[in-house]
This record gives sequence, structure tokens and C-alpha cells, in this order.
Amino acid sequence: MGGSCEARPFGTTGLRVPPLGFGAGAVGDVALDEGEAGRLLNGALDLGLSFVDTAPGYGLSEERIGRHLSHRRAEFVLSTKLGYAVPGVPDWSEKCIARGVDLALAASRELGVVAKRPLANTPWNPRAAHPDDAAAAAYQDRWRALHLEDLGLDPAELAIRFAAFAPGVSTAIVGSRRLEHLAEIQALVAKGPLPPDVVSEITARFATLGQNWPGMI
Repeated sequence: MGGSCEARPFGTTGLRVPPLGFGAGAVGDVALDEGEAGRLLNGALDLGLSFVDTAPGYGLSEERIGRHLSHRRAEFVLSTKLGYAVPGVPDWSEKCIARGVDLALAASRELGVVAKRPLANTPWNPRAAHPDDAAAAAYQDRWRALHLEDLGLDPAELAIRFAAFAPGVSTAIVGSRRLEHLAEIQALVAKGPLPPDVVSEITARFATLGQNWPGMI
């Protein structure tokens, strides 16, 4: 990789990560063929998505990462999830996750920042309905309110370039079962940050409309 896709520091851990990482949730689906899972994982690394994000709740994801990528372990940074053991709040609750991040950041400045859902479940796509996903429904409402379609860029390009190059972000993770889709997103990231005037306009609109929008996990 080169240019805007070069690795960047992950906080002060000494690790380096690409601006675009791979969200390995789909790899855990039992309906996904084992051979296809291996092809997808290795293909993501071949594309340069050398930050791989998983979780115990992602079905077979962790197991498959171990099975198919153990021989390439030195080539990528692996992250997983946690949301427990925060005093005074229930495990696995929204407060537990939010407070846990705050406590971790207060305790160690070494952490990097991962942008999750940088494409926000493609809220610009009317066919991308997620009736059972409160976060995805909120993203659609917010996209419509912000009227970002009038900024003159493809929505996916606008979203991923804004997220991947936001101040303080180490990497933005996307998940897909299609390597060609990952390659398309990687090509958008390779264009680098959005023009400053576009970033300023997005920020201004959010400051005006999003003051009372709660965070979504």
C-alpha cells in the first residue's frame, strides 16, 4: 500500500494499523462455507486490511480467524470486544461499554480509536432496510436530516473518507462477504481525506442538528 493507505500508529502502543480494517462478523456465520470464510479472511489481508476486528458473539469468527490466519499472525493486528467488569453498572449494558471506554482512556493513553460502522448500514440506500436494528434506523433518519447528498460526492465515498480520516481515528472497520466490495472501499480510502470545506460543512450541519442525538452502539 502507499499514499493514503499507509499504516498509521495505533495510539502509542507501537502497533501500526491501516486506515481501513476488516470487520470479521460475517465470517462467523455458520451459513458461510468454510472454504469461503478462509478465502475472505486471507483476501482481506491481501488487500491490506491488516486490522481484523472480531468478538465472542460473532459466531465462528474467532475460531475461523485462528484456523485460517494463524500462519499469517505476524501480518495483522487482531481486536476483540469486552463490556464487563465496570463498577456500578450492569455487564453488557450501554453504560458499561461507554464507561469502560472512558475508564480505559483515562488509565492509558496508549489506546487507538476504531471507527465502527463507518458506512452506517448504508442509510442512503432505500433498499437497505433494517427494521430490527435501532441503530441502523437512527442512521437513516439522521442521513435524511443532514441532506448530505447535496455535497456532490458518492455517499459511500463521503462516509468512509470522513470516518477513516477523522481526527484521532486509527482505523475504520468495514465488514463484507465480497472481496470486490472490500477492494472498492479500499480504493475510496486511497483517495485520502475529504476536502476541508466538505468536512467543515458536515461538521457544521451535525453541530446544528445533532446536539441531542444519542450515541448508537
